[in-house]
Amino acid sequence: MGSISREHLDLFVGARADQYEPVWAKLESGQLAWNWFAFFFGPFWFVYRKMYLYAFGLTSLSAISGITFDALKLPVLDIILNIGLLVAVGVWANSLYYNYSRGQIAAIEAKYPDSEREARLSRRGGTNPVAVALIVLVFAVWASFGSG
Repeated sequence: MGSISREHLDLFVGARADQYEPVWAKLESGQLAWNWFAFFFGPFWFVYRKMYLYAFGLTSLSAISGITFDALKLPVLDIILNIGLLVAVGVWANSLYYNYSRGQIAAIEAKYPDSEREARLSRRGGTNPVAVALIVLVFAVWASFGSG
């Protein structure tokens, strides 16, 4: 696992770290690990895991493809592309999360003394269900204005 300790990885992941242990083992052995939640919820899963840039990128790519294929009068291609994106997310989400976590942990270890690391790891890692709820609320409000 390199220089990142399992303890720090568990602190970063948070309450469900034990469920990621077999996932990390698969990834470290060179296998991919499917993530059903990431497949079904895409950008919301990335936000939940505090991977905001990934959520933005996936949402942007989906929006750009929607606008492009709508303008070209090819909505079926948009659907196919978005299904492909969700499959790719399902396949790669755990690997992206593992590498993201390791990068964040390495940055914290390099920047902060031992006395601050545990608190910083817990704060920067974990999950953000409030952000997901706010995004769902914003989408619901936006959709209600769009349907009227």
